[in-house]
Amino acid sequence: MKGYLSLFCFLFVICAWGHAGEVNTQPNANLSDRMLPSEMPALMALRPVYDAKIKPIFEKKCFDCHAPKRRTLPWYASLPIIKGMIQDDLHGATEHFDMTDGVPFGGQSSLKKDLKILDKVVSHNRMPPTLYKLMHPSHELTPEEMKTIIDWIALGQSHLQ
Repeated sequence: MKGYLSLFCFLFVICAWGHAGEVNTQPNANLSDRMLPSEMPALMALRPVYDAKIKPIFEKKCFDCHAPKRRTLPWYASLPIIKGMIQDDLHGATEHFDMTDGVPFGGQSSLKKDLKILDKVVSHNRMPPTLYKLMHPSHELTPEEMKTIIDWIALGQSHLQ
C-alpha cells in the first residue's frame, strides 16, 4: 500500500512539473490587440460586409464547428466513440479558426493569413469535411455563397496590399 501511495505521489509531482511551463495559446478577449497596424484598414473595410453578408452564411454553415460559444451538436454527438472523434474535430476547428467573435477570427495567425487560408478553403470546397457533408448536406456552401465569401476576401486582401 505504501508503495502505491509513493508511486502515486511521484507521478503526480512529475505531471504537475511537466505542465508548469505551458503557455496558454488561446486568443485574447480583444482580438484586435494582436493585429498589425497595417491590417486595420482591411479590418475596417471587412467588418460591415461581414456583419451584413458573411456572418449569416457562417452562422448557418460554419458555426457548429468554428464557434464554440454558439455550437449546437447533433444527437449522435453524445454516443460513445463518436463523441471523442467529434470533440477532437471541434477542438482542432476552433484552435485554428475560431469564428465566435467575428472578424478578426480567433486562432493563431494574422488577418492576412486567415484570409488566404479562407480563400483556399472556400475556392477548393474543402469545408465542411466530406464526412460532415454526408451527414449534413445543407451545410455545404452554395455557389452564390462561395462567390459572396470570395468577393469579401478579395475586398480585405485589396486593403492589405
